[in-house]
Formats: sequence, structure tokens, C-alpha cells
Amino acid sequence: MAVTTTNLLQGPANIYVGLFGAVEPATAVAAITTPTPWRDLGGTQGGLKVEISKEYMELEVDQIAASPESRLTKWTAKLTTILAEVTLENLAAAMNELAASVVTVSMDKKLELGGDLVGVPVNYVAILLDGRAPSGKNRRVIIRRALQVGAVEQANAKDGQTFIPVEFRAHYVSPSI
Repeated sequence: MAVTTTNLLQGPANIYVGLFGAVEPATAVAAITTPTPWRDLGGTQGGLKVEISKEYMELEVDQIAASPESRLTKWTAKLTTILAEVTLENLAAAMNELAASVVTVSMDKKLELGGDLVGVPVNYVAILLDGRAPSGKNRRVIIRRALQVGAVEQANAKDGQTFIPVEFRAHYVSPSI
């Protein structure tokens, strides 16, 4: 089997966040409009990982030993990364808060967290990854409706860098999307 070296891939991708329903760039090379509707989450540590998994149920019949068919019962998609820029805006994104939750008072910024009521609608976002594809082309991955579901932790240590780990999970949008 021949190896096509232009199909090999290495390198980082940039990650952007926008409100659910944000206008998407028309093509993989179209400019990403920042800061509105997309906001760059900045530097990451350890890369970005997109994981898609599907679960199937095997159907069974008494007459044959092999599974005659499988049916999709669940799928999940998620993006995980570690945000290296520990801004209040990135912390807000990690806590499913809108960027408007970061308020400037005099010379200081503060993060106003929303309520903690159970059962109220949450702030879904759109996630856009902008990176390289084989043959030197651009590749964009868009999660149109996502929610950060990972634990939010921020360690401050004298001998280590501070990060914000995130895990954005994809959610259903509509039958046509």
C-alpha cells in the first residue's frame, strides 16, 4: 500500500465559542468574525480532541446464532481541551455563562454567576474548531449546540501553570441539522 504523505496531519487548531445559532462562516476559508458572533478562546494545552461514539443494540432471533442486525440507540459527540488562557471570559464559557456575565466595574472585571435553580433552561453555545486538513487545506468542525459538562477546576500552584479544562458535549438541534 502506498503512503500519501500529503494526507498526514499535524498541528493545533483554534477554538471559538459563539451563542447557539451563531452565523457560521460560509466556507472553510471564509473569515471567522470576531468578537461577534464568535469569540476566540485563545491558547490551549495538549491539543483539542473530538470524540464521536455510537451505541448499538443487537437484534436477536432464536433461529440463527449470528446477530441479524443492529440498530443505533445512542450517539454522543464531545470536544475536550484545556484552556491555557484563564480569563474571566473563558471561565464564564466553562461555567455555561454568557459573556455578558463578565462585568467591568471601574478598572476591575468580575464574573456574575447565574442562578442555581434546577430545571431552568441552560445557555447552549456553538463551538467552532479551525485547523488544518490533509493537503494543506483548512478544516472546520462546528458543534452547533453544545454545553460544557466537565468539572470546572482551576489549580493555582507556585510550580505549575494554571489551566481551565473543558468538555463540550453536543446536543440535538433539529431533524434537518
